[in-house]
Amino acid sequence: MKSMLKFIAVAVIGAATLSACGGHYKPPEAVVVVQPEYKQTDTVVGTGIAASAGVTKTYIAPDNPNITIPYPSGSQLVTVNFTGYLYDGTKADGKGALFETSTPGESTSVIQPFTVGVGRPIANSTSLIGLDQALLGVKVGNDPQVPMKVGGKRTVVLPANLAYGPNSLPARTLANGKSFAALPANSPMVYDIELVAITVLPDIVPTLPSVVTDTAAPTAGTGAVAAVGKTAVVRYTLYAFDGTVADRRGKVIETNTTAAAGFEFVVVADGTNASVIIGFNQAVRGMLVGGRRTVFIPSALGYGAAGGGTIAPNTPLVYDLFLENVK
Repeated sequence: MKSMLKFIAVAVIGAATLSACGGHYKPPEAVVVVQPEYKQTDTVVGTGIAASAGVTKTYIAPDNPNITIPYPSGSQLVTVNFTGYLYDGTKADGKGALFETSTPGESTSVIQPFTVGVGRPIANSTSLIGLDQALLGVKVGNDPQVPMKVGGKRTVVLPANLAYGPNSLPARTLANGKSFAALPANSPMVYDIELVAITVLPDIVPTLPSVVTDTAAPTAGTGAVAAVGKTAVVRYTLYAFDGTVADRRGKVIETNTTAAAGFEFVVVADGTNASVIIGFNQAVRGMLVGGRRTVFIPSALGYGAAGGGTIAPNTPLVYDLFLENVK
């Protein structure tokens, strides 16, 4: 397939040019960085399991169909050997100076292993998303999509937006004398990739119990009990529930762990407490001072269909709780 070139103009600030007749400003000149199109070439066709992005499934709460939680199924953890070069359009294979490699004793990369199909393969960054595409065998023009298989080798040309983008890195020399070229900003790259192994990750299917439930073994305290009628002083961190991770903790919504004083409320029997949600009261009631627990609170015992503040309607919650004192 004949590659086409696209051009990205990068503005470079120029200096003013002065003459004997007075200062005259010379407008900045645009430097054109030639970017090759993405291209993949198989050098060895593998015979093992094929790389796959998996699929997204949806969990629907059995007692509340308004609560739906997407979760990944069939995700893969892949291990690759690789060598990366700066792109050189004057070379037949496009391989310029050596930039990085996974060779033992010479690797300076944090690349492996990584999860394929998520578009953010390296340490939750957006660098080298082109390797994600290379493993999955994205379509190029009218070419069919051909995922790599274990044992396969593939050479890919990556424009800068699929490599390191606007990032730049200095040249490096290892203790053994091996040298690697610097990476200028907006550099296209060429990678030789070998797919060594694939591990299919188990699905983490969300669960939504209808009661307050410990998501990890609680730590018992040794002090006074948070009994009905007592004032509990609590340190907490509130998370949105995330059914795709093992500990169910999603983004942090609120915390008072570093506040000058803990949160105080009067513990009540089952029922409504105007100062806290029902599930929070249930979770703290019966704890001993010094105790810790992480609890899941279903939306019906949280902010319900109405939501509250930044908490969306029908949002399950996770709390890290520490009972600091009882009055």
